[in-house]
Amino acid sequence: MDGDSWVKVGEYVTWDDEDEDVPEGHVGEVTGWRDNERVHIQFPNGNWHFPINELSRADKPKRKREDADGSWRLSVPQSRLT
Repeated sequence: MDGDSWVKVGEYVTWDDEDEDVPEGHVGEVTGWRDNERVHIQFPNGNWHFPINELSRADKPKRKREDADGSWRLSVPQSRLT
C-alpha cells in the first residue's frame, strides 16, 4: 500500500505530537500499513497506527540512549519531511 509515499516498512520515525504512550522524541519503526494514509509503528511502549502526515523521518539510531523508563530516543538529528 505504500506506493510513492516516503514511509516504508522498516523506516524510523517520530510522531509530531506526544502523549503518555508516545512521549516527545521517542523513535519508532514502521511495521506495516493500516490503510492508504496510516501506518503501524512499533514504539518502545507499544504498537500504534498514525497518519503519515503526522510523522517525521528519523535517522536510523546509531546509538541508543535509555531514558529512566527504559525507552530509547534517537541520539542524532531528525529531519522533517513534507
